[in-house]
Amino acid sequence: GAFPLETTDNSRIAQRLVGMQLEYLGNDYMERYADIIGRVTLADVGRVAARLLDVDKLNVGVVGRPVGIND
Repeated sequence: GAFPLETTDNSRIAQRLVGMQLEYLGNDYMERYADIIGRVTLADVGRVAARLLDVDKLNVGVVGRPVGIND
């Protein structure tokens, strides 16, 4: 994921720490992050997607000429 890339220099680390404080995530959030993400289930993702995405309004963009994709 992007998390390790967001902690590559002092400025990004400072931004992450400020965000953690603003969201009340706790001082140990970066240590708990992998476990938190690891506990997300497919059912969790499906439940949130069903609440947030409207398949009747979904647009899909395709780049290139993939095999099996027609107009």
